[in-house]
Amino acid sequence: MADFLNLEEITKRLRTVVEASKMSAKDFALGAGIPQASLSQMLNEKQVISVATINKVIEHYPNLVDPYEFLFGTPAPSSDPYEMGLFPSQMVPSTGGDKSSEGMREIIRTQSEEIVKLKTELALRSDKEIDRIMVFYTDNSFKTFRCND
Repeated sequence: MADFLNLEEITKRLRTVVEASKMSAKDFALGAGIPQASLSQMLNEKQVISVATINKVIEHYPNLVDPYEFLFGTPAPSSDPYEMGLFPSQMVPSTGGDKSSEGMREIIRTQSEEIVKLKTELALRSDKEIDRIMVFYTDNSFKTFRCND
């Protein structure tokens, strides 16, 4: 399955966001509601960032984080939802503030959650077990071996 979000790269970009905040890691973690130990592990690249942490950073530090750039490492290609391949049913109206960036944050947040749900569902579907193995011989005979659980 293709990974749409490279969590290792997002974890590396987290350091840039913390540095741009000009706060200590402790204050940054408290402000975002992230456990300090987890943030430390992420900043030292010993733990990858979770979708929940991504959402907290985007939500609590909207002035520091461009959601698209934080997730994908590049500025958003367009603010026109149709050019981005989004359809009206996927667009969430924003309330106040910069409409395009708030709407974009909500879209990315929603899509990130959906990606995690789909990955989980796909992982559950791919759990297969061997039922039997068939061996075919050159004399056109065969033998079936069943797996005994």
